[in-house]
Amino acid sequence: MKKIFILGLVLLPLLSASEKEWPSGSAMHTGIEVNKKRYTKNEIANNLVIKIDNILKKYSQYDEPGISKQHEYWLKYVDITCTKVGQMSGAGGSWPSTKALQCKENMLDQKLFKLTNSLRCLKRYVKNGTAGDEPSSRMYTCMYQSFSITY
Repeated sequence: MKKIFILGLVLLPLLSASEKEWPSGSAMHTGIEVNKKRYTKNEIANNLVIKIDNILKKYSQYDEPGISKQHEYWLKYVDITCTKVGQMSGAGGSWPSTKALQCKENMLDQKLFKLTNSLRCLKRYVKNGTAGDEPSSRMYTCMYQSFSITY
């Protein structure tokens, strides 16, 4: 327990430092910058998931958990996968963590593209007045692009 406390005391000042205190190009500076971008993109992805879920709940006759549950599984998949990518980078210091963050940002960019296209597709069905028509499974064709694999 003492070792953990001492490690916390040593690392806390390092973690609380802003990116301005880290030299440009360093792992910590890069990681902080990537994490800022990822935070914003994550908020956008969460909003897209909510919008898609709301459309599916409103116009679908199927009682399914929706895309929010799939998104939750996807986040776990990305975390595990990118942690391994960072570890396998062979880099030293804090570069493995930075590489993992870069991997997460890359995968998030791909997911944002898919979610945006799915939402556009769903909105077309709603705009054309065909949403809610039988078979409503036509709306689910919009979702195939968002579901790459089972996580």
